[in-house]
Amino acid sequence: MVLIDTSVWLWALRKNYNEEIKKNVENLLQNDTIAIMGIIKLELLGGTKTTLEFSDLKGYLDSLYFIHTDTDFWNQASELAFTLRKKGVIDLRFLLIPDLWYLSLVHRQAE
Repeated sequence: MVLIDTSVWLWALRKNYNEEIKKNVENLLQNDTIAIMGIIKLELLGGTKTTLEFSDLKGYLDSLYFIHTDTDFWNQASELAFTLRKKGVIDLRFLLIPDLWYLSLVHRQAE
């Protein structure tokens, strides 16, 4: 499974799309290897402009493999953010919450 960041989705979905990114995303879609998570759906669907655009994109995203998270995951993500900030590894003024989510997911998979 491949988790695609919101910024990559935006480049693939634009009217003036990046051809290489769009081709790679389409290949992953054809191979049914894309996963999605709630925070990415929120970012993408929250940026839609019309009810039709929202509905079409939601249907499309709903067909992807969904990564579920639980309370333990969010607790672990919070602890990781705290630890990294305390060590000076990250600055929460410049690191967005979705980025912390990705980092936590990778950290969890590595355990």
